[in-house]
Formats: sequence, structure tokens, C-alpha cells
Amino acid sequence: MKCNELMQKHEYPTSGIFCNITFDNVLCWNYTSAGSLARQRCPTYIHKFTDK
Repeated sequence: MKCNELMQKHEYPTSGIFCNITFDNVLCWNYTSAGSLARQRCPTYIHKFTDK
């Protein structure tokens, strides 16, 4: 699912404080609880990206 589709299909959480869904030009980041850490693996489609 593309990031903009994710933004349109998912409602903002109603309880708690969350960071918005965000596309950083590489990855799409889902709603994340404020104060928590979101992680994703580096994408393999970008040459020489590594998660190490």
C-alpha cells in the first residue's frame, strides 16, 4: 500500500498522542505513539543502503 493510500484509509488514533503518518522520501512511517521509537529496515531497493 502506498503511503498516501495509508494516510487516506487509516483514521487518526482517538486515544493518546501520536505522530502522524509520514513519508520521508524513502519509507512510510505509520502513526507512532508520542515518546516511542519507530524502526524499519533499510530498503533493499536503494543501492548500497545497509541497516548496519
